[in-house]
Amino acid sequence: MTPSQRPAVLLHRLSLEDDHFHDQCGLFVVDAAGVRSFRPFPPEPTAHCVFEHVYFARPDSLVFGRTVLESRLQLGRQLAREAPADADIVCPVPDSGMGAALGFAQESGLPFEWGLIRNHYVGRTFIQRGRASARSASRSS
Repeated sequence: MTPSQRPAVLLHRLSLEDDHFHDQCGLFVVDAAGVRSFRPFPPEPTAHCVFEHVYFARPDSLVFGRTVLESRLQLGRQLAREAPADADIVCPVPDSGMGAALGFAQESGLPFEWGLIRNHYVGRTFIQRGRASARSASRSS
């Protein structure tokens, strides 16, 4: 059995595009018998968490009816309208800030330029059980 809170990416890999599987209140099970879904609890009102769009989810994840990248682009455009910057360039902070930076650049007319690039071959060192583990992981990278 494979548990997953945000199944869209996994289901895409399994070539399952049925909207039934994208239900926020439903669960799905993938095992030797195949893929099936069910609702263990009655429906509840949906509570949106901004961190799903800003940080937690992958850009290609479908969250609350749209891709996370689409949400991040819209957030960047809105920020450019509400808080214009007297700047020369827009530089994203990888990785979750890239969509918002691109949206900001598009809306403001400022050039989008790379300044920071994350090493994708190294794991996240700040998500460790303790300070010693984080230090050890960052030294080995």
